Amino acid sequence: MLIKTMSIKKALQKNFLFLTVGLTASVSVLAAPMQLSVPQPGDLTTKQLGSTAATALQNTNREVVHFSWAVSGKIDQKAASKPYVGESRGYWMQVSDVELSKGVDIFTSAPGSVVKITPQAGSAAIDPVDMELRDSRGGIFRGSEAMDLVVGDAQMRASGTPFPRGTSAFRVSAKRTPGHYTLHAASLKSTGKQRYHIHVQETNSDVVLQMQANADTYLYGQAIDAHSSLKNSQQALPIDKVKGYMLSPDGAVLPMNFKRSKKGTFAVSLPLTQQAAAAPGLWEVHTEVEGRVNGVKVLRHVKTAFNYVIPQAR
Repeated sequence: MLIKTMSIKKALQKNFLFLTVGLTASVSVLAAPMQLSVPQPGDLTTKQLGSTAATALQNTNREVVHFSWAVSGKIDQKAASKPYVGESRGYWMQVSDVELSKGVDIFTSAPGSVVKITPQAGSAAIDPVDMELRDSRGGIFRGSEAMDLVVGDAQMRASGTPFPRGTSAFRVSAKRTPGHYTLHAASLKSTGKQRYHIHVQETNSDVVLQMQANADTYLYGQAIDAHSSLKNSQQALPIDKVKGYMLSPDGAVLPMNFKRSKKGTFAVSLPLTQQAAAAPGLWEVHTEVEGRVNGVKVLRHVKTAFNYVIPQAR
């Protein structure tokens, strides 16, 4: 009876040892780090994780997710997402009713520039017929001498175009030589509380401002690199002044400092460690430049958009 008891004890010890070894081997396999393939063109690689306080839009789910798909041995680099190239033949500005009644400077480099005026936050609409252009030599032009293709607020709404109420537009008359003009709204009753958005679009100009970021999607901790250049159909044009800012979906403005590169273009590099926007949507990079073509000042504004993601896990 004693011998039988000792045999059972040895068998239990043997099985327990085998179970321990088996469990240890399983844990070692599970604990082994997963080896991922080298990032390919177009891949997003997480370099830095954001805290839960860095984003207002966070995924609170913690379930394990598995996904897989078949890929070929070759990666087509042409299939990788290419950043959008923003181009502009125009510029815009925000002015007060006081500034508009005294005169706002506009610059044109080609005939037939279109000027659009949009009142902001309930400001009174302006009829382009009541406006006038003054040139640098003191000439005053009204009516057909100043503009043609005048479109008022009622015509804008009747056409079904999605412009804000009160928007009006006109085209600078072909009789006017491109250059420096002052736009006056002489009949506007200024109170100092009204604001207007003025957009000058030079459809017939070959002077184009281009801006391109190095990606269309950025992760927290990555640096956005944007390059701006001014050119016409023949060559790159020198830029006298440049400034820019980044705009989040919820309206926050972040200044950006552009620096001149060796090629004469302007570039900016800004690490993205900002808190996520409270509102969903794309982030924007805005650039404003001032140049000169044949002695005439040229203004151009351009913007491009990108996605911004704050990863909280790898």
